[in-house]
Amino acid sequence: KVSSMIEQEKAKFMPAQELEDMLDDLMSEFVKYGSIVDAFIVRGDKSTVGAEAGCVFIMFGEKEQAEKAHKEMNGKKFDKKDLKLVFINEDTFNKHFVFLR
Repeated sequence: KVSSMIEQEKAKFMPAQELEDMLDDLMSEFVKYGSIVDAFIVRGDKSTVGAEAGCVFIMFGEKEQAEKAHKEMNGKKFDKKDLKLVFINEDTFNKHFVFLR
């Protein structure tokens, strides 16, 4: 999970196309670490505790790819913001966050 990329209040009102463009830009950085199976930005109408509007979920094909991306990208600057990454295992994602797609 990538948080801090988009301010929550701003993300709630951003047009869908603008959010998708931001996601594409972010994916161009994360694809360097492996195959991305799925990625999405939480929309304002679907936000919940632990998955606030504007946070991004990125699913890699292999756990090791996700771990490497987390290690390399956490704290890096992207679009003038410090990225904050949280590693979420597949079981936790499926139990608590899969419905946000």
